[in-house]
Amino acid sequence: MALNLVLECRQCAGPIELRETDHLVTCPYCNVSTFLAGSDYFRLTLPARPQFRDLIQVPYLHFRGAIYSCTEKGVGFRITDLSRPGVELPFLPRSLSVRTQVLKMRFALPAPGSNYLANRLSVPALLDRVGRSLAPATGNLYHQAMIGEAVQLIYLPLARQDGQLFDAVSGTLLPRLPPASEDPFEPLHEQNPAWRLHQLATLCPHCGGNLEGARDSNVLYCRNCLSAWWPRDGRFSPLSFGLTAAKSKEILYLPFWQIEATGSPLPLSSYADFIRLTNQPRVLQPGWEQRPLYFWAPAFKIRPDLYLRLATQLTLAQPEFADRVALPPGPLPSVTLPQSEAIQSLIPILAASAIKRLPLYPLLPELAFAIRGIHLHLLPFLTSGYELVQEQTGILVNRRALELGRTL
Repeated sequence: MALNLVLECRQCAGPIELRETDHLVTCPYCNVSTFLAGSDYFRLTLPARPQFRDLIQVPYLHFRGAIYSCTEKGVGFRITDLSRPGVELPFLPRSLSVRTQVLKMRFALPAPGSNYLANRLSVPALLDRVGRSLAPATGNLYHQAMIGEAVQLIYLPLARQDGQLFDAVSGTLLPRLPPASEDPFEPLHEQNPAWRLHQLATLCPHCGGNLEGARDSNVLYCRNCLSAWWPRDGRFSPLSFGLTAAKSKEILYLPFWQIEATGSPLPLSSYADFIRLTNQPRVLQPGWEQRPLYFWAPAFKIRPDLYLRLATQLTLAQPEFADRVALPPGPLPSVTLPQSEAIQSLIPILAASAIKRLPLYPLLPELAFAIRGIHLHLLPFLTSGYELVQEQTGILVNRRALELGRTL
């Protein structure tokens, strides 16, 4: 379930209600659009009761997404939603429980006099902790990857009154604090916080035209100069993309990442290497030794099993689409799975493609990829019936699964 947020419009100060998956937001009062991008991830704060003042903002890292595990049984997956405190204090709640789902949160903004504690729990440490807790009880675990995840830093406000400590959200009394001379919060304060929420104007950096896209898309498009843009380091960066022309009129375009990569220390630099490593029952063709290896991954969120199926089908097929720089006339494809997360799926795609697991899986812990290029393909799918059919390859996507994927 996506988190519910409230943002103050920077133009008219009106409240904008949105979900954590939203990036492109439009103020309902002044109609000004803005694109949201965090310095690293969104920082949010739970609402405190009005009777509490001088709040202490305690950080919690919140994770929601799919964890893929490579074991002797193949590639398994599990969807999880949890939060853990970013500081070590014995009286803190272990998690934020359901409050993140039922309360509307605001974006945390550093201001003079604000009392934020510094987060000591890194995202890799949280994901490692999540992965170990969900690791299979038996068998070797060769690799884990978190794909499609949403990570936020959520602040739980606490309040001190008359030597007692209160949860400022629920109003409940927490265990007694140590004497005032032993203030547990003093060494944990964040000094001069530099993080911020970037609100980017939706104007094309190239031509000044209006950027368009779905509200949950990580990529925006400019119809004026036929360009695509994604947020990086607080500004828009150009993105290589192409559209494959459709033969039919009843078409829906879906986005896919094409990632050129080489692996080491395994011999994995060509399509022929990929066929050998995954033990495919195919006869190597002339030119495959020199043919670059392209991994394909959906650029949209979908059920983990369907994500792997689509990715392995396209990666094994290595299709060559006749792309051109163009945009579809109708709704623009929503890129809900950014390229950084698609890169994390390379090892699960390789593992899921393997016919024989044992020769390959023990080598996965040492495998590292060098990314040589990323391209966004907009592919046409026929929309008749319950299944969407990719025109050139015949690959199927269930329409209902595609709709539900946007809520993951």
